[in-house]
Amino acid sequence: MKTSVLVLTYNSEKYIKKCIDSLLSSIDKGDEIIVLDNNSKDNTVTILEKYSNKINIYLCNKNLGVAQGRNVLSNLAKNDVLSFIDSDIVLCKNALKSAKDSFTRSKCKTLIGYYNDRGEGLNWYIEVLRDMYSNKRKNTTDNVISLDNFATFSGGLCLIEKDTFTKYYGYDSSFFGMPSEDIHLELLMLKDNVKIIIEKSFKADHYKNRLTFKGMMKRFTNSGRAIINLIKLSRKYKYKLPLNGYWPYFPIHTIINIILLLAGIFCNYLFLVLLLNILLRIILIIFKSSTTFTKTIQFILIRYATDFAMLNGMLTMLNKKNKKVLEEDYEVIKYAKSN
Repeated sequence: MKTSVLVLTYNSEKYIKKCIDSLLSSIDKGDEIIVLDNNSKDNTVTILEKYSNKINIYLCNKNLGVAQGRNVLSNLAKNDVLSFIDSDIVLCKNALKSAKDSFTRSKCKTLIGYYNDRGEGLNWYIEVLRDMYSNKRKNTTDNVISLDNFATFSGGLCLIEKDTFTKYYGYDSSFFGMPSEDIHLELLMLKDNVKIIIEKSFKADHYKNRLTFKGMMKRFTNSGRAIINLIKLSRKYKYKLPLNGYWPYFPIHTIINIILLLAGIFCNYLFLVLLLNILLRIILIIFKSSTTFTKTIQFILIRYATDFAMLNGMLTMLNKKNKKVLEEDYEVIKYAKSN
């Protein structure tokens, strides 16, 4: 099986060398690596130039965003299977080979992998969140994804049949500036019973920049926007949302606690219920994530802040029309090394 490994870059100077090196050591004869730079402002292109005799490099004069950028990459691919790899992903040894073998053996149309997050700052919060709300499917031996046995699709570490990707017109560009363009595609495929599997041997390290509180708030505001966009698209395309895993996640606990806090002004019993709710939450976090008491308190405080950010994003998105953000006035050129 031959695959086209597709990498989208934007200000990726910190990790792109590790990414490309891992890909070059993973591909087989007949495979190709295609990189599209989304008009980076740092030294990404300078680093890529050193690989110009080994990979195909394309430069765009505008930032197309993740969805449209990946769609452009798919149009450049020559092989029948697309391997989308994010620029901050570093594949483990033999990971791509295992994924290709599993893809062929299972006769699936899409395959997603596992990655270990590596990041500083508040990235630990994301990991605790995943530990708590990870999908139950991790405890099963069934690697086929369904609404009842769901796993969130990772567009940055996956293989997908090109014809299948094209059938659904790739990623929806209405997710410009927010996550979940890959979840939308996944749910469209599940609606049509397209076979999607998760392959544990398709492993990688996901390197992240230091996450600050400000960056966290922006991230979860965009997540709130993405949830509303998913709901709107689910109504348009008539697919079901799983609502039983880490994502899509709704800030239900915070909404309930706000109601209890306001009601507690008039009824002391409800205020007591609020305190019990918070106590149970502390116990649940410690039990599910095996984190310390101090980290648990930090987690809860951050959780309230991120939930408010999500609510803000959701309310903002409710007042916007769902439309595709397609950049049409752009140019993509193939990099040619000057003499």
